[in-house]
Amino acid sequence: VRPDEKVLFIGFNTITNATNPDHEIIMMQIDATGQLDTGFGNNGTIELPLDFDNISLLEGIYKDESIYMLMEDPFTDGYITKYDLGTMSYDTTFGANGQLAIDNFTQAENLESMYIDENTNIYVAGSVLTGMNLDFEFFLYKYSNGILDTSFGTDGMVNFQLIPNTNSKTNSHSLKQHGDKLLISGTSFNWDAENYEKAFFAQFNLDGSLDTNFGDEGIIINYFFDNLNVPFDYIYYPDSIITCGSCPDGGDPQIPCLVKYLKQPALSVEEFEREAITFYPNPVTDMLTFQTTFIIESIDVYDVLGRTIQTYIPVNNQVDLSPLETGQYFI
Repeated sequence: VRPDEKVLFIGFNTITNATNPDHEIIMMQIDATGQLDTGFGNNGTIELPLDFDNISLLEGIYKDESIYMLMEDPFTDGYITKYDLGTMSYDTTFGANGQLAIDNFTQAENLESMYIDENTNIYVAGSVLTGMNLDFEFFLYKYSNGILDTSFGTDGMVNFQLIPNTNSKTNSHSLKQHGDKLLISGTSFNWDAENYEKAFFAQFNLDGSLDTNFGDEGIIINYFFDNLNVPFDYIYYPDSIITCGSCPDGGDPQIPCLVKYLKQPALSVEEFEREAITFYPNPVTDMLTFQTTFIIESIDVYDVLGRTIQTYIPVNNQVDLSPLETGQYFI
């Protein structure tokens, strides 16, 4: 969604034609009324031909009047390109003559997802083959100013297998940031046990280290279904993650489903009583009061999409929430 509340879509189009095959990136813009914005591009659309039919657009991200596109060639390595909406042309100052090559292994990387933070640092996630047993590990790269940021992970890279000698592969739209954490999702497959794909989440600190306070030592793995479990996208909440994907249903392993994951195991009664905290009134219009034996240093308020709306410093265990618009929030 652009600042003028117009919605920009990006995808690709393939027309099978033996004499003149057509493979192109398509952008279109919809105005606030839901109509095609004919003032955008060429009567509402921008068409960008691709040089080769085997190159695929994996993800597009709008930022600062530019479109960053994650591209993959299954026969070589992928790359990121930047398209300037103001000039309606590729930015040739980006990367090497307009392309930032993703090539950090001798094997070809399978690119899956990309995220760009507020400082225009680019994070890329995917998977790479590690051996003859068709074992994959997922990777996470950080690029700053077009080069690997060596302060992240090991020389700008994190590569990881959830369980040794297994497949650990990320999915499309799997990489997101919330606060000072990076969350990534994917699937894990063990050739020797639990012979099915399982959904996983792994959370990292911004330096590339695993956040061991998340889930079980930084990882959540779905063992609930003994069949295919693939998360396609997810919404982050302060206490949980909701995914949409495919789950088994009898003989059909491909039905769509929603699954809610708790980020931490449920507390026992003793733990809950020890760590109890209450607040009132609920709903609240102005002052929210907390009752607890702990010292509350700060309060984070999230919206229903898991985005941090505001951080408050309580005074005498109270915070004034009157500036918030009417709605549902999490604390």
